[in-house]
Amino acid sequence: AGYDVVALDNFDNSSPSVLDNIKKITGKDLAFAEVDIRNKFNIKMIKISPKVKFDLYKYLSKHLAFWGDHNIEINLLEFLNDIWPLKTMPSSDGRFNNAYDDIIQHIINNNDWTIDYLFEDRLKLLEGDEHFPKFIETILNPKYRKGPPLVLVCSQACG
Repeated sequence: AGYDVVALDNFDNSSPSVLDNIKKITGKDLAFAEVDIRNKFNIKMIKISPKVKFDLYKYLSKHLAFWGDHNIEINLLEFLNDIWPLKTMPSSDGRFNNAYDDIIQHIINNNDWTIDYLFEDRLKLLEGDEHFPKFIETILNPKYRKGPPLVLVCSQACG
């Protein structure tokens, strides 16, 4: 309800007919780019509107436990470090030397930052085009995915 539909696929293991199925399910036209999302160059070249970034981030944060169900300290920090240079980023808390230490204090120790605050406000994931493509690339990496690949999940829901 109220979401724009965007599809990225190279049809390596699917066919263009899936696009018609997505339209039937959603009742909406969709933006489509034929691209291999496993190719880092392709991901970096994609320009994503602020609304699509927000919708995609909200979907992923709601439906995927991409920082793991167990051992959040290691998995979340490892995930974030694959996107941002946390140890060289400045602290927003005068008691600490860098963003890495901020996250340990406020997410792990105190739990006084929400994940949404961390991504949206502290790390500014949705601003600009620098980090969002890397976020998508990293979240699709099997290193952080539990269960079936995201494309398979979409194919099962749409096919």
